[in-house]
Amino acid sequence: MKMSKPYQKPQKGQDRGQGSSALVQEILRSTDAILKGSEIEKFIELSEKFGKKCADDDVSTSQIRSIFNMVRRLPDKFTTECKNQLNLIRPKLAYQRGRFEELQDLQTILDALIKAVKDDKTLVNFKKFFEAIICYHKANKGEE
Repeated sequence: MKMSKPYQKPQKGQDRGQGSSALVQEILRSTDAILKGSEIEKFIELSEKFGKKCADDDVSTSQIRSIFNMVRRLPDKFTTECKNQLNLIRPKLAYQRGRFEELQDLQTILDALIKAVKDDKTLVNFKKFFEAIICYHKANKGEE
């Protein structure tokens, strides 16, 4: 298995434009593997790197906690109602990103993953991936 490079914190003033980092692009390319749960090593590696990136970018726990709480409350059964609730998280992500520039990469990733959720299994894996990001964020001293 080819190991990717560890996440490198951008230098102050470096462009953090949408999808700007190689890590964000790697996660976007790995959407199917993440949601299908077919490559657990990749799932862990990417959630760990991205959690660290969020901590390094000074994303606070409170900035992402409200979004995570909405995701956590979703049922594990992918029904029409669940799909609607999940998709309504997207504008809330956009709003949070508008308030806090440091959430741009998180919004890009979560928005792409939400669009790709199609059934019970992908929904559960989306929830687990988001939870893993938060765990690694906190482990890397993500601030309140």
